[in-house]
Amino acid sequence: MDEPEAAAIASGALEQSGEVGLIVDIGGGTSDFSLFRSGEEAVEILANHGVRVGGTDFDRAINIDRVMPLLGKGGTLRKWIGEGSSPIPHSIFNDMATWEKIPFLYTAQNRRLVEEMLTLAHEPDKLGRMASVLEDELGHELSFAVEQGKIAANSGDADAVISLGLIERGLSAHLGTDDLGVILDEYSKALHGGAAETLRLAGLDAGDVQRVIYVGGSSLLTLVSDTMKAQFPDAEHSFTEVFTAVTDGLAIASGRG
Repeated sequence: MDEPEAAAIASGALEQSGEVGLIVDIGGGTSDFSLFRSGEEAVEILANHGVRVGGTDFDRAINIDRVMPLLGKGGTLRKWIGEGSSPIPHSIFNDMATWEKIPFLYTAQNRRLVEEMLTLAHEPDKLGRMASVLEDELGHELSFAVEQGKIAANSGDADAVISLGLIERGLSAHLGTDDLGVILDEYSKALHGGAAETLRLAGLDAGDVQRVIYVGGSSLLTLVSDTMKAQFPDAEHSFTEVFTAVTDGLAIASGRG
């Protein structure tokens, strides 16, 4: 059974014959949209569409915007000879915020590069933190801290922070609820576009959707539900089984069979 069909069944679709619903499944690296029509015995999938946006993209954007500037991103270096400055290369910061690239940064070459830049940095304290992260291999711990800060901000805490005490005692980055919306705005637009394309493929309008069902832990991000509620204001929005919808649906279908 396809996952969207199982998720629809878990939400009670078989008891709502004729209902048109939208499954919004936000994974780690992709977001998948599936429109369905429920029947008494089965769920008919009307259209599927996905976009390459997921929870790790949200965390990466927050990391780059809030944490990496504290590690030297956006800083400048004095020139070896003569006057003037040049920007610190962004690549090491972008890679440090990208989960799958972090292990490949822990090389002697990268450590030497940062140490050399430290001698020329206008803000050596910040770049020194990056040197510590590389030396102690703290990149994934940083990512976990960003995720925890995101969860706190998503709960409505206007004073939420990303705690960075593992790098430097008392260090933190502010991440209020309003900040999330600004940092993740481009992803909101991508999600809106993904849902709109799914409607187009099915030949339906937003007003035809009676229920929106959320699947995956990242679907609990307010950004996701706010985007979908604006797009489908007349639909019921269901968050009851975001972590177990697929397995629950498979179990229900198996029991009926």
